Amino acid sequence: MRVSASVRNYVRAAFAAKVAEAAEAADAELAAAEKARDAKVEKAKELAAEIAKKANAEFAKKAAKLGLTFLAETADWRGTRPNEAIDANVSHGDFEETLDPGSEDARLHPNGERASFAKLKARPGKIRAAATLAADKLLFELELGKVAKKELDDLLNAATVEIPG
Repeated sequence: MRVSASVRNYVRAAFAAKVAEAAEAADAELAAAEKARDAKVEKAKELAAEIAKKANAEFAKKAAKLGLTFLAETADWRGTRPNEAIDANVSHGDFEETLDPGSEDARLHPNGERASFAKLKARPGKIRAAATLAADKLLFELELGKVAKKELDDLLNAATVEIPG
């Protein structure tokens, strides 16, 4: 049987519906993990800014002892902005747990929490890919033989998708 685009879309939509709940749960779990991870990094940024502010005040005092007055702010064509001898530039790339899994730093500094996060990040895509694979298997079988609409629906209802762990 030659499978038309509409039949192909029908089969793929049926398999997508079978994994929709699991995929949405994986998306929600990932969003919660990202939010928690981002909150930790934000707290670290706040901590670094607090420490930098104290360090800049200390630096200004020590510079004054040398006879130098440290400018609290500087100006240019864009306007004024705070002047910092010591700044706080903290991001996800500064912590073992939050490094991009594909980065050189990640290979240099393996971390179990980051590895767990990477698996969590890949899970929604793996679930959807499993549905596509199962649909493609059924479509291949359809192309090998003749199947009526009723038989197709029976096959779709009986079909399962093995969701990766």
